[in-house]
Amino acid sequence: MKQLLPAVLIAAVLTGCFATAATGARPENEKIVCAYMAHSATDSVPTCYINRLIYSHVYLNTTLTDVTVLNPSRLRYASSLKSRDEGLEVMVSFGGSPSTLSRAMRSDSLRAIVVDRCVDIINEFNLDGIDIDWEYPGRGEGALSEKEDVANYVKLLADLRRALGPDKRITIACAGSGYGVDLPEMARWVDQFNVMCYDMGTPPSHHSALYPSEHVAWIETDGSISRFLDAGVPPEKIILGVPFYGRGAGPFNSFVEWRDITLPDGATERFDSVAMVPWIADAAGEMILTYDNPRSLAMKCRYAADRGLAGAMYWRIEEDDSAQSLGRAVYTTLNP
Repeated sequence: MKQLLPAVLIAAVLTGCFATAATGARPENEKIVCAYMAHSATDSVPTCYINRLIYSHVYLNTTLTDVTVLNPSRLRYASSLKSRDEGLEVMVSFGGSPSTLSRAMRSDSLRAIVVDRCVDIINEFNLDGIDIDWEYPGRGEGALSEKEDVANYVKLLADLRRALGPDKRITIACAGSGYGVDLPEMARWVDQFNVMCYDMGTPPSHHSALYPSEHVAWIETDGSISRFLDAGVPPEKIILGVPFYGRGAGPFNSFVEWRDITLPDGATERFDSVAMVPWIADAAGEMILTYDNPRSLAMKCRYAADRGLAGAMYWRIEEDDSAQSLGRAVYTTLNP
């Protein structure tokens, strides 16, 4: 199913990639290409096909007394990548359990502790900003109602903006459904919304379809982006989120990284020409894996460009293959 590039071509791709990064040559009006990276990974991170990197993550502890950095040495490594790649931004993702965040954000004093600590981390590690990943307001045991949590979420963003000033980035990772966010109010304080247009279904439904089809359960990328635009969010504040993994059933695990996808015996790769995403069917024709490939990602990135969006982001960079097949498709489509 997944065709690996010949070794000679891989070498050529990566050599050209590193040469571009070394010279700092980036196109004018470059679209944002943002990748999340894991704190638990140990491999090096190629930056030639991105211009924003978000480290995952730092989190609010359960005692509400501190924001903890997971694997500080890895975060220092991420920050150091800026010195070898001119124009690269490195940010950090902040989160915690829904109930923990809900309890902290309802208190002015606890929210101030979170803001102060996040500012300290940004300064200590020489970062360009912060991405808030609250999944999701109004959810989790002990959480307030969605309405109360969302109002407190806005307060957090406003406090962060005042503390960080205009020169640091603030983004939020939010569900494609638009759940748990007050879009008009949040748009006042954030630079971009990272709209997670994935995990919207599992086999027999696509988890990251571009358009609705018979294999889409309830929402898809176009519907998600339209919700944000219809709510008045400027397109330049919307970043289209895409997955570098699939959701599986049967012979596949529920979560399969792109680089590990192989075609089982008797299975066939298919392409939904309506939803514009690939899938794998077993011998009986049933969907056993839903995912993205370079072809579908290029279609999504052309869609993002056509709608005037700021760019694309993906979860996560370590899930790509050695030739950076997915990352290259995203970057070169958005920045031809």
